Amino acid sequence: MTKEEYINKLRKFNSTEKYISELDFLFGLIQPYPNNKIIDYGCGVGSAVKYYRNITQRISFMGFDIVDHVTTEKNKTPLWFIQELENCDVVYFLHSFAHIPNVSKVLLEMREKVKKKVIVITPNAQWLRMQINENYIPDPTVVMHYTHDELVETFEDVGFKIHISGQFGIRANNQHERLFLVAKP
Repeated sequence: MTKEEYINKLRKFNSTEKYISELDFLFGLIQPYPNNKIIDYGCGVGSAVKYYRNITQRISFMGFDIVDHVTTEKNKTPLWFIQELENCDVVYFLHSFAHIPNVSKVLLEMREKVKKKVIVITPNAQWLRMQINENYIPDPTVVMHYTHDELVETFEDVGFKIHISGQFGIRANNQHERLFLVAKP
């Protein structure tokens, strides 16, 4: 898939009613206050950041992505991200957690610097396994899809305290499409 095809795929999904409902669910988990600094880790084309900037005032939403899509800030280097973490209240991963190699290293850095919480919304590996058919084409950029227990364990292994976690979205065979987790340093 070319970069342009990937960007078009993201923009198409990010304009759906389903995506907007996930943004609203995430906003409830973030619970932002005026003057909060919030980073979208793996912001892709920046749709979530733009959405939140349009509905909030006096809250700093910034996007960071290792891959150079159409991003929301000028400087997207790992150094920029580490510097921005210094005074960050919340970091969230919206459909980006499964794409991060060496996620424990990233989480350790966040645990040391993020003030309030780290939030994840990611596909549920158990739900995905039930959906696979002969037409399924896996996303080649996914490092690992997580089950609920694997997600919780990943955070606990690096010293986070789990505040809340669970499932939401489409339900099939007692599993929901998405997992969510809120962890505190």
